[in-house]
Amino acid sequence: MEQQLQQAKKSVTEMAEKLAGLEEKLSKRDLEIERLGASVEKGRDLDRLNMEYRNEANESIILQLNQQVEFLTGQVSQLEDEAKAKKQYEVALGAAEHGRNDAETRLRLAVEENAQIRDTLVRLREELNSTRQVDASKYDE
Repeated sequence: MEQQLQQAKKSVTEMAEKLAGLEEKLSKRDLEIERLGASVEKGRDLDRLNMEYRNEANESIILQLNQQVEFLTGQVSQLEDEAKAKKQYEVALGAAEHGRNDAETRLRLAVEENAQIRDTLVRLREELNSTRQVDASKYDE
């Protein structure tokens, strides 16, 4: 019987401890429910804070995007300037090539004309020599 009594006391003690633990959990749960209830009542303030946070984040993103747009606009402007300069160089190069081709054509024509003049000069010298020889032979007779 004493043994049953001790087991009963032990069982009561265990149950009392278990009850105390459950009451503590219940108390903590009630406090959490109250805290969450207060948060829900303040939910409108949380929505406002959330909206303000989103607005700030969006403004930050917009600022970064504007900076990127400015940078890229500068890059585009620089590339356009380089493209204009390249086009000017290409036009100048084309004009120089055209001038060179014209000069080569004039040089070729001048060389041909010079060759014709040389041929004419050689022919005239031969005619002159021949005429001199004919005249000289007439005087020798």
